[in-house]
Amino acid sequence: MSKPKRFPMHKDNVLMRLMIMLIVPSILIGSVSMHAYAQSGYVIYDGEDRQVVLSEATEPSEVLTEAGFELGSADIIEMNEDGIRPQITVRRNQLIYINNGGESMVTNSYGETVGELLDRIHLSLNEGDAIDVPLETMTYDGMELNIDRWTTSTEFVYEEVPFETEYVQTSKMLKGDEKVVTEGVNGELKHTAKVVCFNGQEVSREIIATEQTVETVNQVIKQGTFEAEKGKLTIGDGVIVTADGEVYTYNKTMKVKATAYTHTDAGCNKTTATGTTVHWGTVAVDPRQIPYGTKMFIVSNDGKYVYGLSAAEDCGGSIKGNRIDLYMPTTKQCFSFGVRNCTIYFLG
Repeated sequence: MSKPKRFPMHKDNVLMRLMIMLIVPSILIGSVSMHAYAQSGYVIYDGEDRQVVLSEATEPSEVLTEAGFELGSADIIEMNEDGIRPQITVRRNQLIYINNGGESMVTNSYGETVGELLDRIHLSLNEGDAIDVPLETMTYDGMELNIDRWTTSTEFVYEEVPFETEYVQTSKMLKGDEKVVTEGVNGELKHTAKVVCFNGQEVSREIIATEQTVETVNQVIKQGTFEAEKGKLTIGDGVIVTADGEVYTYNKTMKVKATAYTHTDAGCNKTTATGTTVHWGTVAVDPRQIPYGTKMFIVSNDGKYVYGLSAAEDCGGSIKGNRIDLYMPTTKQCFSFGVRNCTIYFLG
């Protein structure tokens, strides 16, 4: 039996094998070290849960996703890199239902005390208000808070004050006639009320002040008491009723001596001093005593002669002071009238 052949190892082959034996472990160790170096450790806090994870991700949301955490759209992620390992805190969105004095509202919380929540959403408690849980209580999802509120406000209430009607009797108007001499105006009162409410519902109301903002003006109506004799001239206090039923009112009287003239008299014609054409009712006056245009009703003092409705439109040389001259169409009428003491009732 022949022995196997042995070939002497060349010096270069020995060196090659030694190099391979040294290099391969180094490569393996480096690969493992590089992989380990690429991963970072994170401490995750989710409420009361705490986990430590390794991840190659650098974004907190990606770290949480790799670690199997499910996040809501309103959840908040906070990152703190001040410690040995970065800390990721998940603040879960909590829906808090608040009955704020009868007004319902929903807000969000991320794990805080009730007092901190109220401060954050600027919901303050006033004197007399009450909440059904201590302010130190931690919030949780679906928490219901009830706040009882007392409120005091001031309201202005306006009240209309109807005017009253006053009736004034007067003999200067016919009985049965009425005349409004002062229009009525409704007044107004402004009341200041103190209103107390509990949870939006009024529990008391008190009037604490009242002022008159519009003065009330009563309506004044004059009622006539004068009764005229039917078919006869009747003169009352400030009122004249002719036999035909014509009614005139007057404000003053004047005693005069009256004569009569016609357009055919010497120095006369059909045109008056004021440019009008003479007619029954044209009266010549002293314009210093009775201004032109004055409306009058003239009756003899004995009541036997009624010249009637007339106007101051003319003058005469002998007509001075309390003298008047009444126009009449014919000389015969003038002679029949003669000279009479009359009363002028100035209409108005």
